[in-house]
Amino acid sequence: SDYVVKFWFMLILIPVTYDFVTQSTGIETEALSAFAPYVGGGLAIATGDNSDVAPMITAGADVPIGNQFTANAGVNVGFFDSTSVGLTIGVGYNF
Repeated sequence: SDYVVKFWFMLILIPVTYDFVTQSTGIETEALSAFAPYVGGGLAIATGDNSDVAPMITAGADVPIGNQFTANAGVNVGFFDSTSVGLTIGVGYNF
């Protein structure tokens, strides 16, 4: 017999974050002077056959790359029946 396995679900994250204010040192070559970390919490909503809502925490940082781009990285942790951890890494365009 044939087995069909479906793993179709979506995870919706609704965080509220606090951005830490860092002070520029005035040295243009110092990359960490524009480092912008954040932490927060909120809700994680899993959809699909086993829909669930759980609390979540998040943390990460944004670092400008020149005037037009920003690198970002973040970690999200959802506390469902088993803990779910996600990592995001990306580059954003500043406009």
